Amino acid sequence: MRQSIRRIRYILTLQCEEASRLASDELDRSLCWYEQLALAGHRLTCRPCRKLKVHLRQLRKLIQLGEQSGQLPAGSELKLSMQRKCDIQCALKELTAEDK
Repeated sequence: MRQSIRRIRYILTLQCEEASRLASDELDRSLCWYEQLALAGHRLTCRPCRKLKVHLRQLRKLIQLGEQSGQLPAGSELKLSMQRKCDIQCALKELTAEDK
């Protein structure tokens, strides 16, 4: 019963930060039912998170094209410096702020 209540609360109160993490995870694994429901519900009301989904898919396609063209080793993970990760996070926050 408690777990059900926690899941319902999670679905109803999902915030952008967690939605962003789920959107990224969604590319690499199957989300469980309540994560899928929470993310879908959040995206109904949050335009920046809907746009993030599109941006992540485009990024994934670019990486796959790089692998196919030989510019990136197949199956490799991109290693980014902490500074580069921060730059990307700041850019995503700016996109989110512009859309609100």
